[in-house]
Amino acid sequence: MFYNQKKYNCPVRIWFCLDYPKSPPICYVTPTRDMGIKPRHVHVDSAGFIYHQYLTQWSDSSSVKELVATLKNVFSREPPVYAKSSSSAGARLTSSTSNGSQAQPPVRPIPPNPVANPPMEHLVASQPNERVHDDSYFGPMPRHSSMPPVVSSEPSRPHPEEQAAVNRQSTEEESRLTFVAMTFSKIEDKYDRFRRENDSEFDAYQLKQKDMDITFQKLHDYKIRLTQERDRLFKMLEELDAAEQTIERVQEDLQSSSQEPVENTLKCHDTMADQLLQAVCHDKAIEDTLYELDKALDDSKIETHTYLKIVHKLSREQFFQKELINKILARRKQLGVY
Repeated sequence: MFYNQKKYNCPVRIWFCLDYPKSPPICYVTPTRDMGIKPRHVHVDSAGFIYHQYLTQWSDSSSVKELVATLKNVFSREPPVYAKSSSSAGARLTSSTSNGSQAQPPVRPIPPNPVANPPMEHLVASQPNERVHDDSYFGPMPRHSSMPPVVSSEPSRPHPEEQAAVNRQSTEEESRLTFVAMTFSKIEDKYDRFRRENDSEFDAYQLKQKDMDITFQKLHDYKIRLTQERDRLFKMLEELDAAEQTIERVQEDLQSSSQEPVENTLKCHDTMADQLLQAVCHDKAIEDTLYELDKALDDSKIETHTYLKIVHKLSREQFFQKELINKILARRKQLGVY
């Protein structure tokens, strides 16, 4: 970025979430050891978290390139970091302010030459579906102080040993984050494979459970119907037992009584009349039997082939009885007996 017509780098780390690009990335300002985050910054809090309208209004048309350009413009107007002053500069600053005639109001300092600032090491870290955007990084910022700036004759340069320590620490941090990212990637692959396998098994178990529930409901309904049928049969058996006992009691009463049989109640004067009476009774009995057979067939109490067989036998017998009746009547007519 450019501040006061000079180019500076501001270190920014960008994290991508699992549902990127649907959700905005997470941006942090990560100052180096000789930098500090500017307090009460409009778009950066004390922890380095970046707030901006471009992130809150993230949409499908948004991109990281536009985000970096927006942050560069915003930080060019108001840098989020400042260069920390050394102890010697702080001492000179204290003496100069104590010997000065009058304190001046706070003035934004002129940033030091960017060449004097130590170069930032690229920090790369990734987690499952999370990546760090390293090329959107901005570098050291101008010194921020509430006191008037002290102009130094030559810029402060970092000690070579300190620079080597910073580089070594950055390399170790990069290696650690890379190892963590690889570990998380393997764990995520195993988890996805395990989840896919279990999802298929779970679906199969769900289908089996559904079939078992349907079968159990059918068995339960069938059990209820069988119970009702059993109760009905028990009730009919009790009624049959009662009817059988009634028949046996009536038979015993009839056998014990000395009344004359019904057949002997009506007595004919001759043999021909008695034969005619027997034939007529036989014919009417067959007619009543055929009527009851018709009712039993309508109520499905008798099979069709059984019905036809009995009807054929009774019809044939009824025909002979009617012929006998006609012959007896014709003979009695010839004899003049009516």
